[in-house]
Amino acid sequence: MSFEGQKKNNLKFIINDEYKKRRDDSYCFKPFADMCESAGKIVIQVELSGVKKENLNIELCDGFIEISGVKTKDKDIAQEEENYQRMERSYGFFKRSFNLPKNIIAESINASFKDGVLNIIIPKNADINAKTIKIY
Repeated sequence: MSFEGQKKNNLKFIINDEYKKRRDDSYCFKPFADMCESAGKIVIQVELSGVKKENLNIELCDGFIEISGVKTKDKDIAQEEENYQRMERSYGFFKRSFNLPKNIIAESINASFKDGVLNIIIPKNADINAKTIKIY
């Protein structure tokens, strides 16, 4: 095999290995997310197109909020993965964690899921522990 042929073969192996890793159930992907904060709340929006609400989990623990779940393929899609010309969407388990400040009101956290976007609204108290440091 020529050097050029070996390079193509190696590239094909690397690409196929990456796609296999994406399809492996032990691989967690990270869905895109936005997090913004105002004086009274934190809003987290996570893009979860194709995920069913019953496959979503939200947990609050030790100053973090963790969003996890599973995205499955449509049964209508051909199961012969070798026939894919391009596979860019992620499937399988996903997980995102966000660090939260101490002044959140955990009992009032609200989550909704509409049009493939998970919206989490986290109310917070005024930051009473804030301290201004004088610079000399």
